[in-house]
Amino acid sequence: MNWTTENIPAPANGQHGEIIGARCGRANSVEDMLTYIETTPRIDGAGESSEKAYGVNWDIVEAKDTKAGEMVAFYSDLARTGYAKAREDLRDVMVEVQAGANDAPRPDFYYDVAGSIPSVPAYVSGDPASMMELGEAPIKPTCRISVEVGVCWQAKAKAIYMRGVAILGLINSLERQGINVELSIAYTCDMMRRLHDGPSIAFVCPIRELGQAFDLDQIAFFLATPGPLRRIGFALMERDKETVKLTHGGYGEGASSGLALPDFDIVFPRILPQDKEKWEDATFAHDEIAKVAGDKGYSTR
Repeated sequence: MNWTTENIPAPANGQHGEIIGARCGRANSVEDMLTYIETTPRIDGAGESSEKAYGVNWDIVEAKDTKAGEMVAFYSDLARTGYAKAREDLRDVMVEVQAGANDAPRPDFYYDVAGSIPSVPAYVSGDPASMMELGEAPIKPTCRISVEVGVCWQAKAKAIYMRGVAILGLINSLERQGINVELSIAYTCDMMRRLHDGPSIAFVCPIRELGQAFDLDQIAFFLATPGPLRRIGFALMERDKETVKLTHGGYGEGASSGLALPDFDIVFPRILPQDKEKWEDATFAHDEIAKVAGDKGYSTR
């Protein structure tokens, strides 16, 4: 896990200026992020919300028997193994991607009587053209997507779930059009409404690299449950001394519109307070996600 303090683009709505300073944490992988949490002690004076007792809107129902103080470990295990219940519920959305993902270009082979690679089946069958040469591998267009896992504290788990379903549906559509998708999660927040000229924060972690097959359980966990923010995201903030200092032990501004990260083709913004109930409706979720992608020139058909 790499921490830096740097200048990044202003909040998505631009209301606070062009460039702002932010405390940024970047993980190389899910395992990198979880290992950092497990091996880094919590900073004195940091908040303790990552380990607070079970809450109906803060947690999935499977966590209800988990004790306060054990929540981060519970969700870290889920981040590694995935959230099977969500995967099963998402199967209808994901099945076409799962069955024919074509996540990486497959090389074309040319067969002839001479070549550098033998084809055993062709040779055994008596075909004289039993030698192969590699053709040029097709280059697929790519799309880098960042999903903002930050939500206002009043947002319910159902809203997060429906939004995750819609984003997975979009990824399915892009893959079907021959576009290879890289997927990252981000928690970004400007603090200026609460602290005026206060700091901003941004954490980013890749959960699917280009050419990598879908891990349905893991993607379902990160997109469709509250855990990535309210347990794992908060645990990250509690372990970085500079973040704790800048945020005074807090976790960000709930009404923030998030930040406009420059490294992605599509950035799906956070669930805002005024829309928290609307996101619980599947049609609203689908239409909002399609609009964000459409504004960036990606058709969802």
